[in-house]
Amino acid sequence: IAPNVGKMILLGATLGVLDSCLTIAACLETEPFVTSLALRDEARASRQRFAQGTRSDALASLNAYNSWAKERTRGGEGAASAYCSQSYLNGNSLATISRIKYQFYEILLKTGFIPDAGLSVERTVFVEQSQFSAMSSNVGLVKSCLAAALFPNVAMHKHRREFCTKVDSRAHVHPSSAIKRDKEHDNPWFVFAEKTGTSGGRRLYVRTLTNVSPYSLLLFTPAADSSTYEAPLSLLTFDGWITVRIPERFVDALRRLRQIIE
Repeated sequence: IAPNVGKMILLGATLGVLDSCLTIAACLETEPFVTSLALRDEARASRQRFAQGTRSDALASLNAYNSWAKERTRGGEGAASAYCSQSYLNGNSLATISRIKYQFYEILLKTGFIPDAGLSVERTVFVEQSQFSAMSSNVGLVKSCLAAALFPNVAMHKHRREFCTKVDSRAHVHPSSAIKRDKEHDNPWFVFAEKTGTSGGRRLYVRTLTNVSPYSLLLFTPAADSSTYEAPLSLLTFDGWITVRIPERFVDALRRLRQIIE
C-alpha cells in the first residue's frame, strides 16, 4: 500500500469512516466510471450527479460504488449491469474495486490495527460494516481523511475553472471532473490525487479534486507545524501559502488540538 493510502485507511478506522476510506483508496487504483472518449460528457455528468453537491471527485466515486453495491446485492448481476449502463459506470472496474477493498481490509486485519471479528464477509460486493465504519456517511470526516492522504497536493481555486498550486501558477480542472462546470467556490481549497499534462505540456490539469476545509488541512496534515500568525490581520498561514482568517484566541487551541490528533 502506498504510504498516503495507508495513512488514509488508518485514519479512517480511527475516525469511524473505514469503509468509505477503503472504497476511495480502491478507486484511486481503478476508475469506476466509463473512460471512453465518446462517452466522456455523459460520464462526467454522471460523476457530477454522484458527487451530490460535495464538490469531490473522490466522493463521487465513493457514492457510485455504494449505489452499485446496493443494486448488486438487491437485484443480482443483471440489475447491477443495467444500473451501470444507465449510470455510465464500468461494472468490471467496480468488481475490481471491491476486490481491492477487501485486500486492503485483509492487510489492516493482519497488522492487528483492528480486530478480526471472525465474521464471514461478501467479497464480491465488499462493504465493511463494523464499528470502525459507523460514521462512514459523514462527509466532513471523509474529506479530512482525504486531506491527510493527499497533502501536499493542494490547489487553490483562482477564478472560473483555473487553479494554482504551491509550485504552479496555473492549473486547470481535468475534463472528467465532477466540478468541471463549476465556476465559483465559496471555499477555494482543494486536494487532488495527481497532475497530468497535455502533449507538449501546453496545459496542466489537476485530477481527482476534493473541496476541503482549510481547518482539515490545518488539523490533519503536517502543514500546521510551520504555521505563522499575523495578529493585525487575524491571518494564519501554513505550508507557506495556505491562509485562513481566525481570531487570535483560537490559534493556540488549534495547535494543541493538532498535537492531540498526532
